[in-house]
Amino acid sequence: MEDNIVPKRLYNVRLLHDDLQKQDNASFVASNIKISPSGVLEADRVWVDVEFTTKVFYSGEYYITELGPDEVEDFYSDDPHEHNHGDDE
Repeated sequence: MEDNIVPKRLYNVRLLHDDLQKQDNASFVASNIKISPSGVLEADRVWVDVEFTTKVFYSGEYYITELGPDEVEDFYSDDPHEHNHGDDE
């Protein structure tokens, strides 16, 4: 892992909403996750290529998993990420 990256807890968030899944907007990496008593998700969406985060609020069903140290390193690596968009070609 690079020395300039401070290890922090990152989470893979998957929103279980059909319309968001069809638009490929249902999965992202986040930090500082908070869940209100009513179940509203509040998180900071982390982007790989910029230093700032964006605030996300979501009311609905979601699935959250914590990224392991290797996954965090892969997320921040300079290697191109493989994206599978369901193409059969």
